[in-house]
Amino acid sequence: MFGFLKKLLGGGAKSTAPVNDDGVLSITPDDLESPARLGPKLAVYARMQAHITDAGYDPETEAVKVSYVSGFEGSVFMKNMIPAMRAMNSGEEVAVYLENTFANIEVDPEGVLLPVLKPISYIETAREQMHASGLGDDQPLATWYQQVAPELVQILVRDTPAQMQIVTRKALADEGLDDAAASAQALASLADYVNDRELGVLAHADGKLLQWRLDDNYEASLFFLPGVWDYQQQELGGAPAAIFAARNLVFFANSADPEAMAILDILATTEGDAPAYAIAPGQIWLWQDRGWVPYEKPVELPPVLH
Repeated sequence: MFGFLKKLLGGGAKSTAPVNDDGVLSITPDDLESPARLGPKLAVYARMQAHITDAGYDPETEAVKVSYVSGFEGSVFMKNMIPAMRAMNSGEEVAVYLENTFANIEVDPEGVLLPVLKPISYIETAREQMHASGLGDDQPLATWYQQVAPELVQILVRDTPAQMQIVTRKALADEGLDDAAASAQALASLADYVNDRELGVLAHADGKLLQWRLDDNYEASLFFLPGVWDYQQQELGGAPAAIFAARNLVFFANSADPEAMAILDILATTEGDAPAYAIAPGQIWLWQDRGWVPYEKPVELPPVLH
């Protein structure tokens, strides 16, 4: 199966250097047996591209993290690369695959509109600050937001290579966007954002507890993408249950699996310091009718005595 890799991209099967004297990437069949072997070599390949400013292998996520000249940053996960490369039949096919995987990605210098999940306390704090500045309850909050679930709200940000800026109602009005149009644009941009990156899943507790990995900024925004959770429901064989602990910490499990739900429940009830950018670390949500509802733990009835 791996015979074609013996001469992949000009490298020999026994080569141990990531790049040969001609600057050509060398990959061997052994590299496809381990993310720790393939990842560093692909990071070298990425750094050879003129449109990439930096790339490095992260062993924790088993991904190559890439920074582009345009300001775009993304991750390429070995769990996707290795099976794809194993299935290829020629070095030319692999060469095209790598070229496409690490192709240049442009970004809009004015930024894209993206949805962000926040706890209702975020809005309450903003109102308190507004009152402290002397403004009354009749004054609308400058920040645009919508309530999307009990204790949860959606805000919008304008994400540019330089910063993530919270969007105000005035800014949307200046762009001619009403609430519906703003939400629709943000949702479409989020779908494109996720598609341009490698969305990955980390497995914990023998695969019972799962964790999204995207970019350490927008994991919790997956809350707004029904297709992501519909797919997981098919994969799991049961409705997903999730904890949106922080903007970059989202854990989920199969709600039909009692062991998995017990682990998720322990995670939700564990006391400790709140994570940075916390959202709802103590609340479990159930995916139901293509939306999120608070998960209600089944009541255990006492045994019936005969």
